[in-house]
Amino acid sequence: MSKSKGRSGLLAKTFCEVCNITCCTGADLALHKQSPRHLAKTKVGKHRRQVCRVEDGAVDTDDESECESQTTTSSDDLYQKDEKYCPICKVSFTGPEPAGQHYTGAKHLKKAAVFKSASKYLISSCVYCSDCHIYCNTVEQLQIHKQSPRHMSKVKEEDDSDSDELNINDIKLEDLPDCCKVCKIDTFTSVSHKIDHFTGQKHQQNEKRQSIARLSKPEDFCHACNVLLTTPSQAYDHLNSPSHKSNVAKTTKAPKKDLPPINIRLEEMSQVLTQKTPRSYQIELYRKAIQDDSIIFLPTGTGKTLIAAMVISHVLQQNPKRQIVFLVDRVLLVIQQSKVLKAELAHLKIRGKKVEIAGLCGEKQDVSGRPLHEHHILVTTAAYYLNLLENGTVRWQDLSLVVFDEAHHCTKSHPFSVILKDYYEEEDTEAPKLLGLTASPAGKDTVDKTYLMLRKLLVNFGNANLAIVEENKRDLLKYKTEAAPVIKSVRLDMKESDLSEELQIYLLTCYHQLVLSIQDFKDTCAINLDSTTVISSEQLQDLQKNISEMLLPCYKEQSSIHSFLCHVLGMAEVLGLLWECGLEFAIEKLTSVIEESSDRVAKEMKLQMNPKIVKIMKEYEVGSNEMTGVSQLLHDLKENMDWKNGIALVLVKMRRSAHSITKFLNNSKLLQRKKTQAVCMVGHGSGGQDGGMSVNRQKSTIAKIWSRDNHRVIVATSVAEEGLDLPECDLVVVMEPPNNVTALVQIRGRARKRGAKFIILCRNSGQREKIQDLLSREKNMEDAALRIISCSEDEEA
Repeated sequence: MSKSKGRSGLLAKTFCEVCNITCCTGADLALHKQSPRHLAKTKVGKHRRQVCRVEDGAVDTDDESECESQTTTSSDDLYQKDEKYCPICKVSFTGPEPAGQHYTGAKHLKKAAVFKSASKYLISSCVYCSDCHIYCNTVEQLQIHKQSPRHMSKVKEEDDSDSDELNINDIKLEDLPDCCKVCKIDTFTSVSHKIDHFTGQKHQQNEKRQSIARLSKPEDFCHACNVLLTTPSQAYDHLNSPSHKSNVAKTTKAPKKDLPPINIRLEEMSQVLTQKTPRSYQIELYRKAIQDDSIIFLPTGTGKTLIAAMVISHVLQQNPKRQIVFLVDRVLLVIQQSKVLKAELAHLKIRGKKVEIAGLCGEKQDVSGRPLHEHHILVTTAAYYLNLLENGTVRWQDLSLVVFDEAHHCTKSHPFSVILKDYYEEEDTEAPKLLGLTASPAGKDTVDKTYLMLRKLLVNFGNANLAIVEENKRDLLKYKTEAAPVIKSVRLDMKESDLSEELQIYLLTCYHQLVLSIQDFKDTCAINLDSTTVISSEQLQDLQKNISEMLLPCYKEQSSIHSFLCHVLGMAEVLGLLWECGLEFAIEKLTSVIEESSDRVAKEMKLQMNPKIVKIMKEYEVGSNEMTGVSQLLHDLKENMDWKNGIALVLVKMRRSAHSITKFLNNSKLLQRKKTQAVCMVGHGSGGQDGGMSVNRQKSTIAKIWSRDNHRVIVATSVAEEGLDLPECDLVVVMEPPNNVTALVQIRGRARKRGAKFIILCRNSGQREKIQDLLSREKNMEDAALRIISCSEDEEA
């Protein structure tokens, strides 16, 4: 607003002679006349003659009320009250009842009064579009608006909302693709994730946007982001946004290139390979990897990634026009490994430019706005890279090196194996160099079987060589963990043992009921419990995994099968909590499961809850029983933990156990007295009733751990076993024995600080025997590796 002594012409319509100011618009003038400042001046100068100016000329009145009486247009005349949207307050409604409450409310009436005062300054021919809730100045402008993509989109959305909703019971799983090109999702974590996505609101909205694109001009729609551009300013902002540049980078097809042959030879490089100075055994393995395709067999925590960075730097300097890809098995490892490579190769320049490294993992994309094929190095999961190859965003022919992190996964139908089989073996073009990294390539109950398993892995990996440290073993021993596992027997007490026995009997009954109720259940289930009376820890995990995958939306949430599957999954978690933590946590979960589903299961599935289980639950009193699992954990923390500088890692198998133990430790007197906290770390995939952590939460948790402020106890699932970069731990406690030798090797590698303790808790004699078997398999793995090396030397001779 600005002050002036008087105005004429167009400006007179927005001039207040009482306050001697000019407003920007007529609506602003109306708001001004409702202000305390204007009303105060009106009362003081009431004897003065005031002039209210409207569109067709000036109108003289004796006071403000007479001026308002000249207005013949009401707010109701300017819009139609509907049950969906109020244009005055710009509020949407869910139904007629909220709409009625809004229109009769004080807030709306106050705004309507102001709107009414401002209405006399609106053009008399003002027309309203009830679909888009906007005003047009002329009928011609309204007609132009109704031809616009924005209006047509709004009309189509309303038409679609009136149609019948998608019936998920009619969906056939085999009709759904393995990826969604509409929403740019390349892989699904599970079958249930796939069904949820294609029946979700977000997917349906994206499909509508694509249909709008066919009605719009090419320049009005961004196909890379699936976004409608309605104005030039919006188009400019969008095309310059980081999200658009990222999407363009991921969707731009890689052109065919005339590249020179791959040239990899062992020679001195003009630039330093990495920022860190490598150890002697790392240099030895680097030289072996340059000479031949290799799988590097090195213990956890001894620097396999640095060796990979050295090889990448070497190959990139000799083949500057070709791309390198670093493949990992988990999303979080993409962030970790790309960060390491950026730090180690920050000094490196290829053809006068800094090395471009793109990290690709779901929603977290770091592509610098450039097409993927223009980056020197891609770090991504194998599944995501498969989709990039199939879409033509990258080309296998352009590669000079492929690095497989945790290469022991190159078996069966893993994406690592699919890439090697479909591209490395089938392509007629020059094959890139292969480099694998692993701490546990194989492990069987005899050396001969382990040797055959290791040989098969090398054949799957393009007949690669196995690279181990031979000349610098003494240097390797300085950094290799020396922690021998301490096996502690923590028997279930009488009440825990009784509940464990009854739960196993009940779960076996449920299994047989599932076999009768669901067709082909036995074939799809990975385990067979027909001839067993005791459920092992591995069988329990497999049962939980299979039931989680069967909880598809095609079973209605209110159906008896869906309820029964949820019930069985809940009871399996009760048994897992009992084994890993103790009675109190198990009873807490058991109570919720019985309250939620036992009556319905008994009625619809004709399966009565075991009365002994109900009796144990009702007779239990909180705090009356010392939980054997977590009590032993507290004892081990108290006896072995360095609370000033140390880190303790507690490993469990279930997410619910991780959350429960974390909460228990934070409420314990021990951690409160030490002024420290426990943090929880679980995976982010679907499955289970607890859900997982997002990538951002995982990153923030890792940041807390590395800060070493007051977070000194990590409670984690298998996500912390393999590949994840964690500080050296003083104490590693495993609440249940690992399932295989790979897990044992990875877990022990966490206890690599000098003098660290590695404790495994056993619930029975069978678990103790299993650990001894895993230790012997680990020894077989080392002996088989030496045999592989010896046979290779004999063949060369």
